Amino acid sequence: MEQYFYKKPKVISISNVKFEGFFKCSTPLRSDIVILEKSKIQLRKNKLKRIDWWFFGENNGKAVYFDDTFLGLRNIIVLKNLYEKTTTIVFNKNVRLLDKFYPPRSRKSIKDLIDAVISIKQLQKGIIPIHAACLASPNGDEAILLAGYPNIGKTLATLQFLERGYRHLSDDVILVDSDGVAYKNAFPSAVGYEDFLRYATPKEIGRFKYYSFYLKGYPMAKSKILNRLIRPPLIDLSTLTRVKTADKATVKTVYIIENGENCIEKLSTNEAHNLISNINRYCIGEINNPVIDTYNYFNPSRVFWIEQEKQKILSEFLRNKPCYRVSCNDFNWWKILNEH
Repeated sequence: MEQYFYKKPKVISISNVKFEGFFKCSTPLRSDIVILEKSKIQLRKNKLKRIDWWFFGENNGKAVYFDDTFLGLRNIIVLKNLYEKTTTIVFNKNVRLLDKFYPPRSRKSIKDLIDAVISIKQLQKGIIPIHAACLASPNGDEAILLAGYPNIGKTLATLQFLERGYRHLSDDVILVDSDGVAYKNAFPSAVGYEDFLRYATPKEIGRFKYYSFYLKGYPMAKSKILNRLIRPPLIDLSTLTRVKTADKATVKTVYIIENGENCIEKLSTNEAHNLISNINRYCIGEINNPVIDTYNYFNPSRVFWIEQEKQKILSEFLRNKPCYRVSCNDFNWWKILNEH
């Protein structure tokens, strides 16, 4: 039987079917999450409690079950041992078939569940996401973190630092651990039209993609209405040929960036913690999946564990780091941070 793996910092998922981002296994791997698609799943629900029409479980049980018929297709999901060393997700073939057209809102897509379980496994190993850009120094041994709301200038700041030899870790959401280490988390993100023209070339991203971006980005840059109605083009900055990357680096300084009159304000660890928590709540939100919520319902001691663990890891990450609140009125992040 073929197996596929997906590797995130400190967490490995193994599946017997291929999902986006999964690669074929050449050798057996130790896994934190086992994902199994089966032709048939036998459920014995006579001794289980039912929650809503489709969720089943028992108090303090190590498994929760989803069983529903939608558009004539019975779809079953079993989540086992969520907070144990190895978590198992089992589902029948109709689950992925439905997901291709319309994932039922009652459970969300199976990929959403997998991503949520990965986030919980990372929490167990002391890793959280922060809505921030993160750049490693040219020699790659330490990094700066730039947290902020959307449309503040994180990607532009990333481009400015990359142009001066810094290494890309992330320009939108970075993964950090309780020891102060940031891990590479590159994926396509929005780049402003003017910044795109300045930093990207047809050779780097391909002529078709370049001119498609150009044709889509130009009217968006000229119209605030279109800028809100149309999703902006996305680019993975780490794939640009001029960009150097780092797999991980220790964060030495944390900046919370804002638009306003040029100003740099020193923050206490507690002040930085509160601001970043607010940014994360607005931009990333909670781990919100119906299957996991039902598992926690049957295991009430875990209901508040996720949020408590996030706050604990963030506090440990920020410990002994200089933290600053930085305002900039001309988007020249390199200048104001370099002068500091």
